[in-house]
Amino acid sequence: MGERLGVVWDERLAEYDFGPGHPLAPVRVQLAMRLAAEFGLFAHHGVQMLGPVEPVDDELILRVHDADYVAAVRLASSDPHFYDAARGLGTTDDPVFPDMHRAACRVSAASLMAAQAVHRGEVDHAVNLAGGLHHAMPGAAEGFCVSQWPSRGCSTRAWSGWPTSTSTCTTATASRRSSGTTPG
Repeated sequence: MGERLGVVWDERLAEYDFGPGHPLAPVRVQLAMRLAAEFGLFAHHGVQMLGPVEPVDDELILRVHDADYVAAVRLASSDPHFYDAARGLGTTDDPVFPDMHRAACRVSAASLMAAQAVHRGEVDHAVNLAGGLHHAMPGAAEGFCVSQWPSRGCSTRAWSGWPTSTSTCTTATASRRSSGTTPG
């Protein structure tokens, strides 16, 4: 059986950083990726590294999030004292940080890259260890998540029917359906 795995990675994904002491520290993913590399997991036949990752543009983010929320995230990205409890920004779970919008859009792009690689048939499974930030709502941050990308049960506003699933808040995965086909 020729299982092909795509692993999305770009060191710039570590820019999604809520600061010292926050439980969702980027070092967790960096260490996991380093450990996997040191064990030679990425050198296995059928494993393909995917990247570099450029942030998705606002047109794509607006398929998932409300325009006023995206504007608030952009504003928070340049104001370290920004606080908007209604949108979950500047809270303990989702403190603001410089260039937060760009960093969140890059993480979303990495999850999208994984789903697209599966959708195009380039790989059978794909993973973005920095992704899975699926708690964000159309108009608010939640659960350490500033933006999301489509996943089963998360958003029908984006890519309805894509074969994506999220398993934890620190991992996004995509797999071809068991029939071996993906939606067109």
